Amino acid sequence: MNKLLVFFLFCFAGCTILCMVVEGGGGFAATKLSSAISPDDTTINVISTKDFLDVDYIFIGDEKITYTGKGDTSFTGCTRGVDGTIATYHNSETKVYNEGSNILYNALGFNVGVSSDTLGTLMTLTKVVIRVVSNIPRVIAWDYSFLTGQLVIIKYLLLYPLSAGFIFALAMYFRQLVIIPFGR
Repeated sequence: MNKLLVFFLFCFAGCTILCMVVEGGGGFAATKLSSAISPDDTTINVISTKDFLDVDYIFIGDEKITYTGKGDTSFTGCTRGVDGTIATYHNSETKVYNEGSNILYNALGFNVGVSSDTLGTLMTLTKVVIRVVSNIPRVIAWDYSFLTGQLVIIKYLLLYPLSAGFIFALAMYFRQLVIIPFGR
């Protein structure tokens, strides 16, 4: 593979990690229950699901729960008492949180492991391919870097020129793949 393309891919990964650290992202997402839940509830109402993935694990107290969907204020398709934890009653205002999600899961918008367990392998693979293809423009435009205030200068001075270089290197790589086999 073209060394310049590898360099830009390395820079993309490094800058993404740096942006997440600067923004405080990639860590825990947390909210609170907006109403009490019983052990057999499969929908969990919370104050907000912002910063949570579309499919993932959540924790309420000592209970681990998987969910297969989310709305603005609820987790749906919940499986309670996962991995040997016990499904219990939880009061309103109890903290709900997830483990730190990695960069891949944040970019895809869902936890691949949980999705595979709950939706099946074929559906998860299809979902991954669709999300990767649809997220390429967002990655190049640095939509995952919500730098604001004085930090927005990083986007303009570092990240956007990096994107332009990446697109150029990618175009040159594909040009090389197309022209060389046809003996130009």
